[in-house]
Order: sequence, then structure tokens, then C-alpha cells
Amino acid sequence: MKKQIEVQTQLLMRVANDKTLLEKIEKSIILISESLSKNLPLLVCGNGGSASDALHISGELVGKFNLERKARNVICLNANTTVITAWSNDKDYDSVFARQVSAWRSRGYLLGIIYKWKFSINCSSL
Repeated sequence: MKKQIEVQTQLLMRVANDKTLLEKIEKSIILISESLSKNLPLLVCGNGGSASDALHISGELVGKFNLERKARNVICLNANTTVITAWSNDKDYDSVFARQVSAWRSRGYLLGIIYKWKFSINCSSL
């Protein structure tokens, strides 16, 4: 346990000391915040554990996430099992997220793809 905490602390220190990465994170936060404040859609997706992360993030943003505010326009693409299984059965799994993006996107939308180590083909086609 101690070793894992030390590894995570080192990782956080690397992030905290990486000016370029911090600037990219800040720009991303501003872009997402501005988009959501205009009620533009944020589409999120992932596979495996990243799908759980995408679902959690969408739940927090539609919900209140630390403060009372209006619901945000966030759609988790991996949450719709009917679309996923129907499209995968009738067409293919590789384009299951792309198909949903074509249905939900609108001018000014953002797409957030969550992955930890392997960028899956169904995400790389987006």
C-alpha cells in the first residue's frame, strides 16, 4: 500500500511540474466549461473500466457535482446498451461510438474519449 501511494505521489509531482501538460489541462477545462455553460453537448465514452469512468463523469455533470447548478448536457455513449448491442449485432462493434456521435452531435459539441493504455478501434474512428 505504501509503495502504491509513493508511486501515485511521484506521478502527481511529475504532472505538477510539467508546465506544458498543465497548460493543456487548463485549456481543456476552459473549453469544456465554456461549452457546457452554453448547453452544448459533451459526449463521453470509453471501454472496460474507462466506460465506468465515462459513466461516472456524465453522472456527476448531469447531477450536481459539489454544488447546486443546472444539469449539464452530457451523454455517455457507452451507457446505451440497446444501441450498443443492436448496432454491434447488425453492423459491427468498431463503429458503435461513431454511429452514436453521428446521432447526437451538433454544432459546437465536444467528444471526450477516456482510455488508460490502449486506444480501441471503436474510439480511434471518431
